[in-house]
Amino acid sequence: MFLLAWNELGFLFYGLESSWQCNNQQTNLTKRSTNLLERTGIERYSNNSSNTCNFNGTIDKNSNYYNARCKMKREEWKFTKSNDYSLITEYDFVCDREYLSSIVLYFSPCGSLLGLIPSALCDMYGRKPILFISTLMLGLTNIAGYFARSYIIIFVTLIITTAFEQAVLTSVSLIVSEFVGPGKQAMLVMMVWAFYGMSFCLLATVSYFIPHCRRMRLVLTIPAFIIVEI
Repeated sequence: MFLLAWNELGFLFYGLESSWQCNNQQTNLTKRSTNLLERTGIERYSNNSSNTCNFNGTIDKNSNYYNARCKMKREEWKFTKSNDYSLITEYDFVCDREYLSSIVLYFSPCGSLLGLIPSALCDMYGRKPILFISTLMLGLTNIAGYFARSYIIIFVTLIITTAFEQAVLTSVSLIVSEFVGPGKQAMLVMMVWAFYGMSFCLLATVSYFIPHCRRMRLVLTIPAFIIVEI
């Protein structure tokens, strides 16, 4: 269940936004701007050009100046997070390109519909073969997404990953429910899903220690190959 839970929500970390700051920050602050800096952590100094970044401090999502960078030249500002923090920082999905990150995040779960195809094959070829193949393909697709350098390919791998995740989920649910009689099937399945919820909690810990979307996706793939090996 760690594999399923991690891959179900892991793609959300591709859309994390980063705060930003000016590349060349001023050090000479007036009394008025110093008071502003003490209150908000942001100081704005006068500048004759609207294309020039004129802020001291870090601008985060909650700041009124967060979208001010859209009027600046790209070389005037930088993200405070590393380049591989998310797709937004890696491909500059900001301002007029912001919709691209939404497409990746909102349409990736659509792969679950494709996952119904291998799920339907469980009755034809058995639960275990479909579970093995789907788990292996899930892991290989995640690795392909790690090395992909085009956000379009990353988007495609996320959809494929979601499809095979749905197939794994169906196979696991069927195998577990067939271990016991009809009277205890519901209880056993609910116990399995309890670990599913615990996996979400552990995912937050993993993301804290690995704040890089590509590396995190590679780490989330490890359970897939453990399952295949077993």
